[in-house]
Amino acid sequence: SNLWVTNASCFECETRKRDAGECPVSARGKCPKRAFCPHEKKCIACERASCEACGITCGDGDDVASLIESTRARCVFLDFDRTLC
Repeated sequence: SNLWVTNASCFECETRKRDAGECPVSARGKCPKRAFCPHEKKCIACERASCEACGITCGDGDDVASLIESTRARCVFLDFDRTLC
């Protein structure tokens, strides 16, 4: 059933990959291991996940403004896919 299969992977295989620190979303394991967040167990590249422990925030312009106001950041790096570091 399609209910149990997403991104060409069943929920058990997806959980197994996440527990192993691998991206379950990309086909043929294209994502580097360093793109996988061990805290959220999500791929930052494929799933646009944010993780405070990793210092990664994904968002839009409002998120950038909020981040700068709340942290008094001296420098913000904006990636092409709106990932903030």
